[in-house]
Amino acid sequence: MLTLSVFVLFPALYWINSELAWAKKLFVCRDRSRRTSFLVSVCVLHIAISFASILWLKAHGWTAAEVGIVFWKLVPAVLALAVAGLLIASFEPRARSKSSSDGSKRAGRVTMLIAPVTRRERFSWVAFCLVAGICEELIYRGIAISLLRSAGWNVTYAIGLSAISFATIHGRSILKAGALAQHLVFGVLLGIVYVWTQSLLTVITMHVAWNLLLLLRPVELPAVAQPFERSDVEC
Repeated sequence: MLTLSVFVLFPALYWINSELAWAKKLFVCRDRSRRTSFLVSVCVLHIAISFASILWLKAHGWTAAEVGIVFWKLVPAVLALAVAGLLIASFEPRARSKSSSDGSKRAGRVTMLIAPVTRRERFSWVAFCLVAGICEELIYRGIAISLLRSAGWNVTYAIGLSAISFATIHGRSILKAGALAQHLVFGVLLGIVYVWTQSLLTVITMHVAWNLLLLLRPVELPAVAQPFERSDVEC
C-alpha cells in the first residue's frame, strides 16, 4: 500500500496542488503575491505525507535505521544546516544587472518566481529548505528505495524509479525547459549517494544545501514582472 502511495498517490497529490489557483497564478501569471501560499501548501503536503508514511512503517514493523535515519546524528546536523542557512539569509542579495537579466533563460526566470527577495522571504526560505530536504529525502530515498529493494528490485531500477517519482512531485514546474532533466539527474545522484552511504543524513544535507544556494542568486525582479505564456488562466 505504501509503495503504491509513494510512486502514484503522493506524486498525484503534488501535481494536483500545482494545478490549484495559487500555483497557476504564481507560475503562469507571475503573481509573486501567491508565492507564500504555494510554498506553505507544499510544506503542508510534505509534513502530512511524511507523518502518514512514518505511521505506516511503524505499524508494519519497520525501524528508523532501515530507512537510513540515525536520530542522534540527524538532529544536530539539521540544527547546523539551519544556523548556516540563517547566516546566509542575513546577507543582502546581490542585484543582477540589466544586461545579464536580458540574457536569462525562461527556466531561470521560473526559478526567480519562488526565489526569496525580501529579508523575511530569505529567512522563511531556510525553513522551507529544511522541510523539503528532510521530507523529500525521507520519502523518495529512505522509504522509496528501501521498499523497492526489500521487494527484490534491482538497485538500479529502484534508484531510477525513485528519481522519476521525485521529479514528478515538482508538478508543472518540470514542464519548463530543462527542469525535468535537472530533477531526474539530481534524483539519480541522491539515490546513488543514499545507496552508497546508507545514510539519509548525507542526502538530506546535499538537498538542503542545494536549495539554500538560491539565497546566493542575484535578485532579478524585472524577470518576474510579466506573464510569459498563453493559457486559460486569467491574469
